[in-house]
Amino acid sequence: MMRMIARRLVLGAATLACVYALTFLMVVSAPGNPLQTSERNLAPEVAAALRARYDMDHNGRYFVQLLLGILRLDFGPTFQYPDWTCNQILAQSLPVSAMLGLVAILLAVVVGVPLGAMSAVRGRGWASGLGLSLALAGVCVPTFVTGSCLLLVFAVFLRVAPVGGWGTLAHLPLPAVTLALPFVAYVTRLTRAGMTEALSQDYIRTALAKGLPRRQVVWKHAFPVAFLPVLTYLGPATAQAMTGSFVVEKVFSVPGMGQHFVNAALNRDPGLLIATVLVFSAMVIAFNLIVDGVHVCVDPRLRSRAA
Repeated sequence: MMRMIARRLVLGAATLACVYALTFLMVVSAPGNPLQTSERNLAPEVAAALRARYDMDHNGRYFVQLLLGILRLDFGPTFQYPDWTCNQILAQSLPVSAMLGLVAILLAVVVGVPLGAMSAVRGRGWASGLGLSLALAGVCVPTFVTGSCLLLVFAVFLRVAPVGGWGTLAHLPLPAVTLALPFVAYVTRLTRAGMTEALSQDYIRTALAKGLPRRQVVWKHAFPVAFLPVLTYLGPATAQAMTGSFVVEKVFSVPGMGQHFVNAALNRDPGLLIATVLVFSAMVIAFNLIVDGVHVCVDPRLRSRAA
């Protein structure tokens, strides 16, 4: 187990290094100047002084300078917000996106897993139709449409929720539900497919033939096997949800990482753009590692391989 974790940590560090190199290459290759934007029009001598200060005219030295700062967990300055550093922006926006994402994933598991399991167990009943309809709607309907409809119904017509913003628990339900719906759809589909396959196995028919109660066979014998694909999906899904969705954050005016990522790309802000990409990549690697560890603990077949 420890050997597997150490190997994954080394591979994760190498992956982050490749992500940094590729992101830096795309940032410096993109047209535009972070010091000259529509909101900022610096004098030529001021822009030249700033470029010289951060070695922006020498991509090699700028690459090394950013890398050394990242190794110290210091992402450096941001040209978009002159009075802020990238670390300060991440410290302010990451908890917001993390809370929103964790609530969305929790809703996806709480709603999607029982709905998918019931739709598989009950066959062509109402639960199966509801599960398939919800999965289809969650995949097909864009989040900006869902968010706008929820705002109109609950904030404008019923007036039981705030229109937007962040700071109280009342601001959380609408963006969390909007962000959770696509994940609910995928969790429902994965659970239904896993339960359908598990219930068709020989050991399930043998357990039923021995006279075991159907509820016990379904939830004690079939469900743990059916939940493994969902567990695999939850790793990258949690990282994706926690880093925020810029569409949901834009619709509900949530000050999360998604908006900063989009603004950094539009304003050619290299430090903030690289910082958000690396944070997202690190979270994907971390949650995949956690999922792999849980897989080893749940599935006895994997314990001998991880030893």
